[in-house]
Amino acid sequence: WVRVTLRIGEPSRWYFACNTVIDRQHVDTFGPVTKPDVWRGTAFYQDEPQMREIDLWFSHLAPTHIISVEIEDDATIEPSLRFDLRWIAYGNSVTQGMNATQPIYTWPARVARALNADVVNLGIGGAKLYPELATTVPTTRADIISASFGCNDFNQDIPSQAYRERAEALIDALRSQYPHVPIIMTSP
Repeated sequence: WVRVTLRIGEPSRWYFACNTVIDRQHVDTFGPVTKPDVWRGTAFYQDEPQMREIDLWFSHLAPTHIISVEIEDDATIEPSLRFDLRWIAYGNSVTQGMNATQPIYTWPARVARALNADVVNLGIGGAKLYPELATTVPTTRADIISASFGCNDFNQDIPSQAYRERAEALIDALRSQYPHVPIIMTSP
């Protein structure tokens, strides 16, 4: 078994479900149904000892701080490093998965699983193509980067020229940090 203890922050939507993907095939759900300050429970259980690959996906709609991960006394655990690529996904609520009831149902999770990618989802509900994004580029490894903005920008009457300048600044900053990594930018 694998047990986790989580501290749940203020949610953007009242979905707290987490997922366990077992051997890249089977998906189970764990986690609280309503918002607790702290939740402790079982993320994975099996009757007989057997080697498994377990991928834990934590709530995507509330800050979820991992307090502890415990395994059964006779079990062993090691990191799985079998991802084909590392994907950094910038975006707004669409990238965050705002209306998905479980993290595994978001479009970045579906794409990541299809591509065997380790996704760093930087999608935040309400986000716009802020100028600050060009000054806070991650330094982690990346094999592909996507940025999906525009819905909130255009709803807030950001002039298209300002939007274009912000997009170019972000792309320039990303290109400086990741000179050979494909960058995909989408907008409505």
